[in-house]
Amino acid sequence: MDEIDLGRRIAEARRASGLTQEETAAHLGVTKAAVSKWERGRSLPDLVLVPKLAALFALSVDELIGYEPQMPQERVDATYEALLARFEEDPASALEAVRAEAVRWWSCPALLLALGMLLYGRAPLGAGAQERPMAGEARACADLGRRVLERVRALAPESEEARRAVAPLAALLQWLGEDEGVFALLGPYLPGEPVPAATIAAQVYRQRGDDDAAARVLQHALLCAALEAAADVQALAALYGDEPERLAEVAAVAEGLAVVPGMTALAPTLLPMVRRVLAVSLLPPVAPAADAAEPPGPAPCSEEDAPSGGSEDARACVPEDALVALERFADAVAACSATLAAPENPPVLGAVADLLWAAPDPAMATTRAEVAAGLASSLATSVAADPRWAPYADDPRVRAVQARLAAL
Repeated sequence: MDEIDLGRRIAEARRASGLTQEETAAHLGVTKAAVSKWERGRSLPDLVLVPKLAALFALSVDELIGYEPQMPQERVDATYEALLARFEEDPASALEAVRAEAVRWWSCPALLLALGMLLYGRAPLGAGAQERPMAGEARACADLGRRVLERVRALAPESEEARRAVAPLAALLQWLGEDEGVFALLGPYLPGEPVPAATIAAQVYRQRGDDDAAARVLQHALLCAALEAAADVQALAALYGDEPERLAEVAAVAEGLAVVPGMTALAPTLLPMVRRVLAVSLLPPVAPAADAAEPPGPAPCSEEDAPSGGSEDARACVPEDALVALERFADAVAACSATLAAPENPPVLGAVADLLWAAPDPAMATTRAEVAAGLASSLATSVAADPRWAPYADDPRVRAVQARLAAL
């Protein structure tokens, strides 16, 4: 955080105004020695004198003391990147740095939103993230993230920053165990009666002869609807993970959405997430505790399908439909990785291209490639670590798919 060097600023402003210390002192009714002490940082002027000093030098009080209520966007971006890198090196000191920046710029929605988004992304990575409510390091990030995002919404409730703060703030409240806060926040955004606001606004723009504005409002609405549909489908897949028939219906919707040109760029994880749940749903139940009823369990391999070199008690073969679903999951992970590395925006959304993926510079291209590799690795690990696939560890067809995932 920048410290305010008031003494130096008084000296610079006095000289810029062509005044001596004696003249400044006489105007304010103080001694020359007092002015000298201020300028040398030995003491500070009384608070009531600060506006008089500013008026004498034809400055605002903010200009005199060097206070900036708003941080320029370029500096917001640089601050975000610096703090993000610091989290990788020392999460504890990075969190304190975020806290200090938030206190210094408590009236800057742009920076506070960036800080809130940073904390929203970091909370799930901290110790205690898997607990509900979150605990430890994760909770500290989530708590601060909630505070700064609530401040964004309080500063300018109707602003773009306030709108963008809603989803991450709702997630943070959920992680902190504040369910009623989630419902209160999201209440105005939950579906009710359809209101074709974009359609009507576009008609008005067309009547005015402004087809460009009509296209933008319609495409913006379409973009929001597509993103929400993708998120809802993924959530439904998780909800119906133990109901194969209903899950198949949801998977069909996901596949249909993915056919739309450019949709995978808007929601690159849609198919991997849905196909992973679908593949698991097609496996027999994992054996329960000893006192529970015995489930059907994995089917033994036929002689022609049995894994070569496996022991007799490891001859379970993955069901064919589950294997096909797993292979299609691997296809989706590969496509997702390629999309993240080089996304192609939907042609139909050209009027809102500024809201979509930007053409990358070399540094951004490298970052995208790293993100793509990290996500592919995470998805591959999620299969390898899932105990429901453990009975099929010696099935060469499963191993082949896992090897393919590991190589992405």
